[in-house]
Amino acid sequence: MWIHLESGFKHDQVRVRVAGREVFSSNDVTTDYSIGLAKALEMDVPPGSVEVEVLVPSRDNLRHRVDVDTRRHPFLAVSLTPDGTQVETSTAAIPPERL
Repeated sequence: MWIHLESGFKHDQVRVRVAGREVFSSNDVTTDYSIGLAKALEMDVPPGSVEVEVLVPSRDNLRHRVDVDTRRHPFLAVSLTPDGTQVETSTAAIPPERL
C-alpha cells in the first residue's frame, strides 16, 4: 500500500495508522509544492479492507478515518483543505509515479 501526504501541510504534526498500527509519525510535515508532496509512505498490508487513520494534532486534533480496499485501490492520497480544517482523501489503483 502507498500513502502520499500531499497538499496543505505546513510544519504539521502528523500520525498515520493503518489497521490500528502506527506506520508514520512526524512533528514537521511540510508540502513541497514543486512536486506536490509532503511525504510518500509505502508499506505491506494484508489484501482486503483496512482502516487508515490520519491524525493532525497541530490542527486542533484533526482526525480522519477511511476504509481502503487494498486489492482494488492500494494507493491513498491525503491532503488538507486550503483552510486546514479538513482532511481530504482519494484512492487509486496505482500511485501516479507508477503510471
